[in-house]
Amino acid sequence: MSDLLKRLLDKGLITKKGGMVILSRDGEEAYRDITLVHRAMETLLFRAGLSKEEACREVKEFDYLMSRETAERILHLMGDPDTCPHGQPVVVKE
Repeated sequence: MSDLLKRLLDKGLITKKGGMVILSRDGEEAYRDITLVHRAMETLLFRAGLSKEEACREVKEFDYLMSRETAERILHLMGDPDTCPHGQPVVVKE
């Protein structure tokens, strides 16, 4: 098992079942939070003039560091967009 998978397992974000790795309930929540942050910041950078691809590349460097609450404030300032520049919903449903 890779070091990354071990860390995710230790944090309770994944479980192992029958040789498969599955997101735990906490892992699913973390995924939704990171996705919201990514799509919010991607939208902001796209509106600032970066291409969709450039914005995505930049945001991958820090999307896991920003809180969901901060991203939600930024989304609100942008008028609460429903989708990111790639047409995906900003908020991932459970």
